[in-house]
Amino acid sequence: MGVEVSPDGLCTQAALARWLGVSEQRVSQYVHEGIIQRTEDGIDPVQALHDLETFGDSSKPNTRRSAYDDDDDVAELGSLDLKTRKLLAEVEYKRERARNERLKADEQEGKLVPLSKVELLFAEIAQITQSQVMSISARVRAQVAGCAGDEDEVGRILDAECRQALSEVAQGVDALPDEW
Repeated sequence: MGVEVSPDGLCTQAALARWLGVSEQRVSQYVHEGIIQRTEDGIDPVQALHDLETFGDSSKPNTRRSAYDDDDDVAELGSLDLKTRKLLAEVEYKRERARNERLKADEQEGKLVPLSKVELLFAEIAQITQSQVMSISARVRAQVAGCAGDEDEVGRILDAECRQALSEVAQGVDALPDEW
């Protein structure tokens, strides 16, 4: 049986102790000695396993004993490789399941918008923008013809028309249905 973890992948000291086959006091000792890190929300069991493996003798993972150990007090941890892989899979599965449940709830509450709606909205905005930009040349052609080489006046006319086009794009976007 795997370690019981919360949706965010954390467990209690008691759950970690049951899963490792050691006493709660042993896990508490590891936390006190700084071998296992605990936050307000709990212990990351994958990180705890990693910490225990790196704490042990490098030639024999997880066999280094604390000064508090009695030989018959706690079962030896042994190799955690298979347990680590299984735990990783369990934690990842629970995290993904919790994430999917949050996404479904957010979608039902209207906090998320389906990608197809976003794509449709983007296409609508792109069409409005293209229409406004393409109409600039037709609107300024006659005005620019009378400027006869006055670059400053041509610049002012183009600037005003570009600003007008952007304003109309914004108005077009504001006029889109509220469901967007």
